[in-house]
Order: sequence, then C-alpha cells, then structure tokens
Amino acid sequence: MSANACNHRPSTHVFVRSDAESLSDTVIRAVSTASGRSPTPGPGADASLDPLYTAIDPDALDSVFTADGSAGTVTFDYHGYTVTAHSAGRVVLDA
Repeated sequence: MSANACNHRPSTHVFVRSDAESLSDTVIRAVSTASGRSPTPGPGADASLDPLYTAIDPDALDSVFTADGSAGTVTFDYHGYTVTAHSAGRVVLDA
C-alpha cells in the first residue's frame, strides 16, 4: 500500500497524513488529488475546490483528536465525497 494513496475499489480513495501535514491539509490534498481540482483558486485554476470551511471547521478537525489523544473518526461531505478522517491520520474518500 502506498503511503500517499491507494484505491480499494473504484469509488474509494485512501490517503495517509504525512508528518508535516495537518489532518485538514490531508483532506484538502486527498480531495484535490481524487477530483483533479486545484486546492486553491488562482490564475488558470477554474476548477478549484471550495474552501474546506464550507464543509467543516478546519481548526476543529485538526484539534478534535489532539486534545486528549483519543481515537475515532469524523465523517462529513465535501466536494462530492463522503470524507472519513481518522484520528491516526488516514483519510478515506467515498464517491
């Protein structure tokens, strides 16, 4: 299994957070990669993602598992995907 992404079935994508990345950044990278859209608007980036805060508070997502070190998941919809963020840093996208 690749450290960045692998497909379990055509509509599921799994991404793993790098040590230098927040969980919210992993979500943005995952959805950007899976959808082929730019993570940020800019010149020539007509197909960019909506800001993550339109789906979930990025600061809350980043802090939900670090406050007490508990394990768990948070699931929400973002840019046509059902996103499940795991406390261990794994992000699963289901289309």
